[in-house]
Amino acid sequence: MSDRGKSRQIRPSADVLSEVQQDDFSSLSGDEELRAGPQHIVVGKIKTKKPKKSLFFLKTHKCGSTTVQNIIMRFGLNHGLYFVLPYSGNYLGNPQPFDPIMINKFTIPQSKKFDIFAHHTRYNYTSVKKIMKDNAAFVTILRDPADVTESLFSYYGNFLNHVNSSFADILKNPRKATVLKRYKFGRYGNNQMLFDLGLHESLSPSVKHVNDYIEKIDYEFDLVMIAEYMEASMVLFANLMRWSLEDVVFLNLNSRNITARKILNLSQRKVLHEVNNADWLLYNYFLNKFYDRINEYGKAKMLLDVSKLIALNIKLKADCVAAVNTRGYAKTISYKARNNDWLCVHATKNELAFTNEIRAIQIERLKVLNKLKMFMYNNKTDIF
Repeated sequence: MSDRGKSRQIRPSADVLSEVQQDDFSSLSGDEELRAGPQHIVVGKIKTKKPKKSLFFLKTHKCGSTTVQNIIMRFGLNHGLYFVLPYSGNYLGNPQPFDPIMINKFTIPQSKKFDIFAHHTRYNYTSVKKIMKDNAAFVTILRDPADVTESLFSYYGNFLNHVNSSFADILKNPRKATVLKRYKFGRYGNNQMLFDLGLHESLSPSVKHVNDYIEKIDYEFDLVMIAEYMEASMVLFANLMRWSLEDVVFLNLNSRNITARKILNLSQRKVLHEVNNADWLLYNYFLNKFYDRINEYGKAKMLLDVSKLIALNIKLKADCVAAVNTRGYAKTISYKARNNDWLCVHATKNELAFTNEIRAIQIERLKVLNKLKMFMYNNKTDIF
């Protein structure tokens, strides 16, 4: 994992600069030219790869995905990247599968290819590939489906009215849960993670069908993180993207106060795993893959880097958080920034406010660039 903070301090000599390997600019145009640059800087025999800047993050519901999204949005905003954005709010489809027509037309760069996709959608591989750059990494995050279900009932209060049953009743009589219709425009319900990942919303898909779809997801995604091991997930994510640990520091966003969560015993978890049997297969498959990824990374190195990240997160909270509010919607936690430092403001910012900021910036940037292009390429010199 490269230390990009240190690499910025290097001031290469003229001889070193002559060794810089430049991209071929000839194939780029418009906004792409503004960010084109060397892929590697060679200093002596040391070759430092630049961080990856193209990413599709499938934001699953109730899996800690808002915390991951904040990291991605901070990186993208800081590097002037182009986001896939809706006209308003934070959804691009869902329950409808993603379609490029859902993108706010005022946020589309000239290349019609985007750097970052980090907002809620329903996965559609073909449509996503059409609008992402060719080298985009595909990443998502999963969580024990028992906790996902508990969180859905707790977070979406009207869910109880929709199913005409309490969470306790469903734990006692799981047959009630197996016939649930999806709630709130069809977005939420059983096997939530596979639904977000685009599996057809059949209430009882066959085991073979589920396993085949899981293998499809495994083939298409570069990394599937596990919410229960968030720090280790972010270390693997940083390694995949060639980002520094400083790039992936985080505060837990949109998470509920511990007092608002129902602690599930083993028998209750078993009931919810049976109710969400497809998600249970999905979760276990990628939990095993996650273990393999840690082995590949190195257990000792993982422990060291997780310790570093924990220390960075403690510093972030000490530097940036003036107060913690535990009385948000569904008793979610929010933060009051201690100061106007860029990182502090954005690490504590909620998803909707951050999305609105990025949308406004991207629209304004494209407006200015398009106006300038019109002047440069269409304006006649004989104006007098």
